Amino acid sequence: MTSSPFLNEIRAGIRLRNYSIRTEKAYVGWAKRFIRFHGNTHPAEIHDAEVVDFLTHLAVNRHVSANTQNQALNALVFMYRHVIKHARGDITSTTRARQPKKLPVVLTRHEVSLLLTSLNGINRLFGSMLYGSGLRIKLMSSSLYTRQILRLVMAVSIFRMRCHVNTRARHRVFTGSMFFLPLS
Repeated sequence: MTSSPFLNEIRAGIRLRNYSIRTEKAYVGWAKRFIRFHGNTHPAEIHDAEVVDFLTHLAVNRHVSANTQNQALNALVFMYRHVIKHARGDITSTTRARQPKKLPVVLTRHEVSLLLTSLNGINRLFGSMLYGSGLRIKLMSSSLYTRQILRLVMAVSIFRMRCHVNTRARHRVFTGSMFFLPLS
């Protein structure tokens, strides 16, 4: 099956700009859908209102997600800007697909206490320190929080080294000063 010269032109424009193969497939797919939606009319002959109609159709009739609608919009903007070389006017007046509201998953105090009591030893210590310091598991993956956790671990390690066990009194005795390491 041979592809149309216009779609080959879109592919060439995408490859010229070193976009990924997935972007190429997605943008060409959106161009095909756009052309079919308008009865195989060449996109150079389609006006701004008809572009808005297509994007609104995606949100209202096809019930696509906001990210999918944005991808279609980006494909059309690329097609008009770099292939047809005709910038569209205001095509932002389209009905937008709704972004889902993301609610954080929060444990109740009872669930946290059950979780912490199921941990033992150093794991319980770190779990309590993480919970007490307000760090979230999702945020711990960022480099800033990783550095803060490493600081916390090092501080606990230094604290444990500076303590010694008084065997007669059966308790730990702190023998030095506590300090925190800089963030850098």
